Amino acid sequence: MRSLRPRHFLSLHVYLDPLMIRLATTADAAMIATIYNYDISSSTITFEEHVVAIDEMAQRIASVGAQLPWYVFERDGEIVGYRLCCIR
Repeated sequence: MRSLRPRHFLSLHVYLDPLMIRLATTADAAMIATIYNYDISSSTITFEEHVVAIDEMAQRIASVGAQLPWYVFERDGEIVGYRLCCIR
Protein backbone atom coordinates (compact mmCIF):
# COMPACT_ATOMS: atom_id res chain seq x y z
CA MET A 1 0.00 0.00 0.00
CA ARG A 2 1.34 3.40 -0.95
CA SER A 3 1.86 5.98 1.79
CA LEU A 4 0.20 9.41 1.59
CA ARG A 5 3.04 10.96 3.56
CA PRO A 6 4.42 14.10 1.88
CA ARG A 7 7.44 13.44 -0.29
CA HIS A 8 8.77 16.98 -0.46
CA PHE A 9 8.35 20.15 1.54
CA LEU A 10 9.13 23.22 -0.52
CA SER A 11 8.39 26.63 0.92
CA LEU A 12 4.62 26.85 1.32
CA HIS A 13 3.74 23.88 -0.91
CA VAL A 14 3.13 20.33 0.23
CA TYR A 15 3.20 17.80 -2.59
CA LEU A 16 1.36 14.49 -2.32
CA ASP A 17 1.78 12.96 -5.78
CA PRO A 18 -1.13 14.41 -7.84
CA LEU A 19 -2.42 16.28 -4.76
CA MET A 20 -1.22 19.69 -3.63
CA ILE A 21 -1.98 22.09 -0.80
CA ARG A 22 -0.89 25.65 -1.52
CA LEU A 23 -1.66 29.24 -0.62
CA ALA A 24 -4.72 30.59 -2.40
CA THR A 25 -4.53 33.62 -4.68
CA THR A 26 -7.24 35.91 -6.03
CA ALA A 27 -7.03 33.87 -9.26
CA ASP A 28 -8.63 31.01 -7.28
CA ALA A 29 -11.69 33.12 -6.38
CA ALA A 30 -14.02 31.58 -8.97
CA MET A 31 -13.51 28.01 -7.80
CA ILE A 32 -13.54 28.93 -4.11
CA ALA A 33 -16.78 30.88 -4.67
CA THR A 34 -18.29 27.86 -6.45
CA ILE A 35 -17.48 25.59 -3.51
CA TYR A 36 -18.62 28.13 -0.92
CA ASN A 37 -21.82 29.04 -2.77
CA TYR A 38 -22.79 25.38 -2.88
CA ASP A 39 -22.53 25.34 0.94
CA ILE A 40 -24.60 28.53 1.19
CA SER A 41 -27.42 27.15 -0.94
CA SER A 42 -27.47 23.56 0.30
CA SER A 43 -26.48 23.55 3.98
CA THR A 44 -26.49 25.44 7.25
CA ILE A 45 -22.71 25.40 7.65
CA THR A 46 -22.54 29.16 7.05
CA PHE A 47 -24.69 32.05 8.24
CA GLU A 48 -24.52 33.72 4.83
CA GLU A 49 -27.87 33.78 3.06
CA HIS A 50 -26.85 34.91 -0.43
CA VAL A 51 -24.27 33.54 -2.82
CA VAL A 52 -20.97 35.38 -3.00
CA ALA A 53 -19.86 36.92 -6.31
CA ILE A 54 -16.43 36.04 -7.68
CA ASP A 55 -15.25 39.65 -7.27
CA GLU A 56 -16.35 39.65 -3.63
CA MET A 57 -14.54 36.36 -3.00
CA ALA A 58 -11.39 37.74 -4.63
CA GLN A 59 -11.58 40.77 -2.33
CA ARG A 60 -11.99 38.50 0.71
CA ILE A 61 -8.98 36.45 -0.31
CA ALA A 62 -6.90 39.61 -0.78
CA SER A 63 -7.96 41.34 2.43
CA VAL A 64 -7.93 38.35 4.78
CA GLY A 65 -4.96 36.85 2.97
CA ALA A 66 -2.91 39.92 3.82
CA GLN A 67 -3.18 38.93 7.50
CA LEU A 68 -3.96 35.21 7.60
CA PRO A 69 -3.47 32.43 5.05
CA TRP A 70 -6.05 30.84 2.78
CA TYR A 71 -5.15 27.40 1.42
CA VAL A 72 -6.48 25.45 -1.55
CA PHE A 73 -6.37 21.70 -2.04
CA GLU A 74 -5.77 20.66 -5.64
CA ARG A 75 -6.22 17.25 -7.19
CA ASP A 76 -4.83 16.88 -10.69
CA GLY A 77 -4.66 20.66 -11.07
CA GLU A 78 -8.28 21.29 -10.04
CA ILE A 79 -9.24 22.98 -6.78
CA VAL A 80 -11.40 20.57 -4.79
CA GLY A 81 -11.35 22.30 -1.41
CA TYR A 82 -10.13 25.29 0.54
CA ARG A 83 -9.53 26.43 4.09
CA LEU A 84 -8.99 29.86 5.57
CA CYS A 85 -7.50 30.75 8.89
CA CYS A 86 -9.21 33.10 11.30
CA ILE A 87 -8.67 34.53 14.74
CA ARG A 88 -11.40 33.93 17.28
